[in-house]
Amino acid sequence: RRGGASGNGTFDDIWIAAIFGLALYRLACKKMEDGNLDQIFSRAAIEPKAQKTAQLLEFLSRQDKTMEPGLLKATAQKTFEAMQLCWQNREYAPMRAMLAANLYAGHLTQIENMRRDHEINMIEDLKALAVDIVGIRYTIKEDSRFFTALITAEAKDYYIDDTDNSFIRGDSQPEKFQEFWTFNFSAGKWLLCVIEQTAESDTLTKEDFFEQFTD
Repeated sequence: RRGGASGNGTFDDIWIAAIFGLALYRLACKKMEDGNLDQIFSRAAIEPKAQKTAQLLEFLSRQDKTMEPGLLKATAQKTFEAMQLCWQNREYAPMRAMLAANLYAGHLTQIENMRRDHEINMIEDLKALAVDIVGIRYTIKEDSRFFTALITAEAKDYYIDDTDNSFIRGDSQPEKFQEFWTFNFSAGKWLLCVIEQTAESDTLTKEDFFEQFTD
């Protein structure tokens, strides 16, 4: 499965570069391989930030339809579900239009590594249990706008050998997991650019950013 600025171009470039650098750290860092990265936030921990972000989105969406909460949630869920299927099939072409170029290239490399190692990452009984929009970075420059969704899901996640379908490693039963997915508004649409494991993200404690109202 995978801060404030004032319109200063230099800061924006550094911030975006950092985002894309993180993007290459992806799907292979799954809970069964890096269990220390897995942390499940309770609803009590999620709701305060989700509600604050929802209030900002309610205001923004009145003047900018690309910020409608329903659109953002639908974008995150559609991308999430499509990615799991493409990842398992090791056929990633359908994801090209949904991902930032760096993230797409990084995922292709990992898929090629799985092919080389004769591994298939099976993702069975996948259920998206919740999609919460918990982060917004809204700037005057459209291509510096981001939103972050916390996806809570459940799946049986394991690897098999593609030569004989034998079990290699992974879950023996469905397990719950969460990931932060960050999207960038690029060329008129939202593209997934970063996937963070819960324990490596500060999204729930970081303030949303609205350039026009920030000193």
